[in-house]
Amino acid sequence: ITCFAGCNDCKKDDTRAKYIFYFIGDGMGNTHVALTESYLSYKAGKENGERLSFTQFPYLGTCDTYSMDWSVTCSSAAGTAIATGTKTNNNFLGVDVNGEPLESIAFQLKRDGYKIGIMSSVQVNQATPASFYAHNTDRGDYYEISKEIAESGFEFFGGSGFYRPRGKDGNDQPTNEYLEERGYKVCYGTKEFNSNASTTEKIVFI
Repeated sequence: ITCFAGCNDCKKDDTRAKYIFYFIGDGMGNTHVALTESYLSYKAGKENGERLSFTQFPYLGTCDTYSMDWSVTCSSAAGTAIATGTKTNNNFLGVDVNGEPLESIAFQLKRDGYKIGIMSSVQVNQATPASFYAHNTDRGDYYEISKEIAESGFEFFGGSGFYRPRGKDGNDQPTNEYLEERGYKVCYGTKEFNSNASTTEKIVFI
């Protein structure tokens, strides 16, 4: 376990994690985890005791993801809370309630010398993955959010594509062309990715 808080106990140990993985179950809360473990116990013929792997980790933390301006949070407000530790309004992405940019943990780790990869089952410019690299007061501004991939300097992005890759009116430069002009190789499919992975510094894998 590596702590980045800079406390005295941590400073005594020069070791640090080789890799850090941050998994997000979209929409998942404590009740979903408890229900799943109850179901697994029922299937095993037990009253309780069946556990998911991550509830058995030696350390556990929690994170509130509520919105600052609405009773039900959305992916951008929740994602921003997870990525930056700061609450914001619904539809805001990587910015505080005043629209000021926030720094995500991904940028902090990049500064500490880690290579950064962001991967999602949805488009790479959707709210949850974008919470770690983008800053916008409108999560629906997909084209401008996509452009921040290049600004981030992160080494890897993966997802199912780009939402609105030519902008709201369909008249902008295609996102893949924009990114490739700025040093990223956009790969479509595993064959193209495998042929470029070892020789390309920055990749977007679709």
